[in-house]
Amino acid sequence: MIVMTTEEIKQKNEILELNNKLQQTESLPFDSQIKVAAKLLGYKKMPPSIDEFIEDEYYLGLVTKNLYPFWREQLREIFPTPIHTRYPILVITGSIGSGKSTFSRICSEYMTCRLDHLIDPHRSMGMMPGKKIVFNYLMPNRASADIEFLGTLGEWNQISPYFREGMINGIDQYDYLTEGLRGGTPIGRDVIFYVLSELNFLPYDRAFDKLNTALKRWSSRFKRFIDYFGMVIIDTSSKDDDSIAEDFINNNPYGDMVKSIHTTEWEVKSHLNYYFKKGSFKVYKGDSIHAPFIVNASNPITEEYDPDLFINVPEELRADFEFNLEKALMDQAGVALKSTDKFIPNFSKIEDGFCLPKPYKDVIDVDFFDPNDKIIYQIEEGLKLIPSDRILFIHYDIGVVSDLSGIGISYFDSWRNYGKDKNNKDMKLPFVKTPIAIGVSRRKDQETSIFKLQEFIIDLSERWEIYFSADQFCSRQLLQNLELVGIPSSYVSVDRTDQPYMYYKTLLNNHIWQGPKNALLMKEVSELKRIAGKVDHPATGSKDVADGVCGSIYNLYNHLEVASQLSNKYIADKSSDALIERAKRPSDRYQQMAESIFR
Repeated sequence: MIVMTTEEIKQKNEILELNNKLQQTESLPFDSQIKVAAKLLGYKKMPPSIDEFIEDEYYLGLVTKNLYPFWREQLREIFPTPIHTRYPILVITGSIGSGKSTFSRICSEYMTCRLDHLIDPHRSMGMMPGKKIVFNYLMPNRASADIEFLGTLGEWNQISPYFREGMINGIDQYDYLTEGLRGGTPIGRDVIFYVLSELNFLPYDRAFDKLNTALKRWSSRFKRFIDYFGMVIIDTSSKDDDSIAEDFINNNPYGDMVKSIHTTEWEVKSHLNYYFKKGSFKVYKGDSIHAPFIVNASNPITEEYDPDLFINVPEELRADFEFNLEKALMDQAGVALKSTDKFIPNFSKIEDGFCLPKPYKDVIDVDFFDPNDKIIYQIEEGLKLIPSDRILFIHYDIGVVSDLSGIGISYFDSWRNYGKDKNNKDMKLPFVKTPIAIGVSRRKDQETSIFKLQEFIIDLSERWEIYFSADQFCSRQLLQNLELVGIPSSYVSVDRTDQPYMYYKTLLNNHIWQGPKNALLMKEVSELKRIAGKVDHPATGSKDVADGVCGSIYNLYNHLEVASQLSNKYIADKSSDALIERAKRPSDRYQQMAESIFR
């Protein structure tokens, strides 16, 4: 049991009262908000704005007078007022020598300046008096961190009149610590500011541990003040799509608290008005099969190349790229020397497609021995969302013992135009919906029941016209059984070639696919990789549900002319219903009899 001291209880109550007062300021005019919030936070005087800090020679102007406009704009977005931080978590990746570390140091100095303008930084942040406020800088090698951060910041502080002799509370309230691969994050210390530099070049598990520890400790200690004080910065050159920085961007759990900045030489130095005056050329970044190349007559763009992996490079840099393509990709474009193999390079661009209602679990389990435990009962609410006039395309990726059985159910919704051909005619693609995407598991010490998977298809066929497909493993008998009862069934593999997944990706990129917000499905799709000409999951991942979805879409594509029509079962059912209803009305029967007599 943790017992709080009287002083700690008092400080906790003061913080709660402060937060309530800060929320109340939101109704005031903006300028008044800042002044009142500054007073409530305990500022002795208003700190300089970020523009004043980097331009005024009293602060850091003598150091940052040649700072690129690109970084000035980033700083203005991150620090919109003298006391607010819009993005307390930054991920800075890209080209070498673009100024990433300089930018991190400026953020560090500005945060020190803000804290220094408080009457009592410890009381403002609910810290015990006497404890140092810690800034922590990590690099793969601690000696490099000493030089890159402590050494450079020491030089800056000697150049700046403010840091040299004008600080209000003095520099001795802060500790600036460095850390290498083998060092441990300061335990029990109040670290308010982290820079994790060149994090991509640590072993992945160590990098993950360092980042996870930093975020959790920083958030737990200063969560109440992240809009005002403290930051976590990941500052690293690009490595590959499996590196920690890229994974954090793609699976960002902190929402709009995070700002991602990717640099290329021509973006960072665009103010020089040097680039793109002579035009541009295309470069393929490379994947697990194809090496990087410059697009020309000998190396044209064809369907075998992923369109997301082409970049436009200013013509002024052609000589650099032709002389040493891989070095130029790394140094100037911020692309890894190791070829990327991520199938979806930026999941956030297609994430809005996962938007359909999902009134069922991501993964269900079915009791092998219970005849009343049926798949259809567990997803009935989801089935109610499917129009009765559609033809359903269902695919199974069957796992009996260890893997899940992935199930995808898709249907054609409508035709969508996506551009003009060379004859100015509209080009069309189908808009496809996948309302059902689930994983089917089994109870402990059981196998997945193939019978129940078959039963589910037959249950659905009572309501809809069905086209079924499955992979080969454990499915031959199932395919034959469904054919015997009149359900068209076929073998479809999403593993032997990348065509099924490329078609699925085309729909995703053109925003003409919608599926459920199934967390497992989204994780699987975001982690897909290109491996030896195929699309696969990473060693620690899966793609069971993704295979079910992709297979159902590819089965639909193979029967596109049929899929775009109304269901024959629906037409037959409606015709039958109309005849029955008509037979119930006496006037209709008399009219039919009269028409037959006088015909």
